[in-house]
Amino acid sequence: HKDSGFRNYQATHEGQSKALANCVNFAKSMINGHKRNLIMTGKTGTGKTHLSCATARTLLNKGIQVRYITSEDMANEIANAWKKPDDSESSAVYRFTDYDLLILDEYG
Repeated sequence: HKDSGFRNYQATHEGQSKALANCVNFAKSMINGHKRNLIMTGKTGTGKTHLSCATARTLLNKGIQVRYITSEDMANEIANAWKKPDDSESSAVYRFTDYDLLILDEYG
């Protein structure tokens, strides 16, 4: 998804058009300094990952710190922290708060 953007997102029905508009508005809001959450739900193939990456790219281009990670990778990173002598699960969780926006993608 390195090339995923708002302009190349293919909205083929009203729900996808609304999702696109919501993500564009969310990005604009973040750029203007408003911090909030956004949860996207939908079936596989509806474009959630594309839109989240488009949001991330837009914000990164404006100097806003964003991290994208799957929930599986996040869980593994936290669980494996105990294997490191100078780390802990709580420290691993805390590191995810260092970003202006954390995008947590689905498990599978």
